[in-house]
Amino acid sequence: MFGYMRALRGDADEACDIVERSLKALRGMYATGWVLWGAEVGGTLVLARRHDDAIAFAEDLIVLARRVGAAGSEASALQFLGDAVAATGDGGDGAAAQSYRHALALAEALSMRPLAAQCHAGLARLAFRAGRRTDAGEHLATATAMYPGMGMTYWLEKVTRDTSAFA
Repeated sequence: MFGYMRALRGDADEACDIVERSLKALRGMYATGWVLWGAEVGGTLVLARRHDDAIAFAEDLIVLARRVGAAGSEASALQFLGDAVAATGDGGDGAAAQSYRHALALAEALSMRPLAAQCHAGLARLAFRAGRRTDAGEHLATATAMYPGMGMTYWLEKVTRDTSAFA
């Protein structure tokens, strides 16, 4: 969690240090440790722009989460996989969108509203980049309607800022 918070603040070097230590510790844990802490480590890797590491980590975590029946961790890993793939320049109908859609379906089934909002925001960014303004607007409207009710003002400001270039 600490590495993720550092990455959110923009301290990429320190976040990467913390992530490296976390990864070493996680490698020695049972599956439960991976699924409990994996999404935070993966999210930190995305924020630290270590996209190849994040993609590999997400793919491993998805397999493990499915094996142990941790659908919430699977949904989180799919969402950060979408973020990592999107950051590599994947288009709106590629692997990033598939990851977001799968994560969104799981998040909705599990009532994971914050994760569902994040998936809508990711899909909005992809749709804007692909020039699909109608799809983008729908996903953006859904995300921005969800965030305030959950007190997610940072993410509301971020998605608004991220998508304002496309308006």
